[in-house]
Amino acid sequence: MQYTIHTQRREWYGDENHIGEEGYGRYKNKGGQTFVFTDVNKVGSILCREEELIEKFNAKFNANGRFFRYEAMEITFFEQPLELNFDGEEFTHA
Repeated sequence: MQYTIHTQRREWYGDENHIGEEGYGRYKNKGGQTFVFTDVNKVGSILCREEELIEKFNAKFNANGRFFRYEAMEITFFEQPLELNFDGEEFTHA
């Protein structure tokens, strides 16, 4: 079983010797980033408490002082994409 964490990614623009420090630059939104995790056995029942898992993720990956910051927005079940082919006229399921 796999899950995805959908995030807002931010990049530091400023003095790289003072990442995250006020007056030396700012974070700029750079779109989304999706993380996939599969080791759900170690996460256990916390998956039932999405807010708590998001808090734990953000504490690590959305911390001030990181060059890239990732703010978790939601957690969803991950399903492998279905493969399609296109023969020039129509789509076919692989």
